[in-house]
Amino acid sequence: EDDKILEVNGEEVGAFEGVSIGGVDRPDVSKFLGKSGQEGWEVVGISPANEGASFWRLVLKRPVT
Repeated sequence: EDDKILEVNGEEVGAFEGVSIGGVDRPDVSKFLGKSGQEGWEVVGISPANEGASFWRLVLKRPVT
């Protein structure tokens, strides 16, 4: 929604780098993906969240540590 992260693993999360995700101030996609990449995550898939959706579902993975 407006290039913002709404959910992680199907649930709204409490904070991302000190930014409330459950409230109005949600992190933008590029900031979220940059932080996730630093933690070893990479995007392996992308699709509409559902038919006719105006938002997308990203699938990320990282090696097991």
